[in-house]
Amino acid sequence: AINAGTATITVKTSNGKTANVKVTVPQVKAKEITYPNIKNQAYTGSKIKPSLTLKYGSTKLKEKTDYTLKYENNKKTGKATITVTFKGNYTGTKKIYFYIVPEKVIISKATSSAKKTLTVNYKKTTGSATGYQISYRIKGSDKWITTTSTTLNKKISKLTSGKTYQVRVRAYKTVNKTKYYGAWSNTKTVNVK
Repeated sequence: AINAGTATITVKTSNGKTANVKVTVPQVKAKEITYPNIKNQAYTGSKIKPSLTLKYGSTKLKEKTDYTLKYENNKKTGKATITVTFKGNYTGTKKIYFYIVPEKVIISKATSSAKKTLTVNYKKTTGSATGYQISYRIKGSDKWITTTSTTLNKKISKLTSGKTYQVRVRAYKTVNKTKYYGAWSNTKTVNVK
């Protein structure tokens, strides 16, 4: 079979007898296609259209020939939808979801200017984050302690003097009571007074 459809095979014998057989090759259904998992996408302010690789077995499908795509809610932070509509040798539709999250936070500085405290300052992300999650730990420890802030700096107190701490920050945005978290910033190291 090369394509979906119906064909008639006619057999004719030497003495003039004939027989017809109708052969039908069905379209491949949407549920038989394999779909990629789309990673979280960072907010850009523009519509985001992640690339997709759809396969039927080892056959890679071609956009516009085998399917079309429709993107929805793919600009603002939150849950975005791709509707795949199949055509030609394939039939049905499939919805694929991905998440747009705040962009990665950049820490401008992390210091310890007072005893047993550290202060971390970070830059505002585009896309109006609801707040920021800050994690810190003593360097070498496996346990991160997490707190939040709605401002662009956070003072953390009651730390252990003379210890080296690591700190990182990520932005989040609340949409319909769900928090969407961006990627963690690079980790900064601070020697606490």
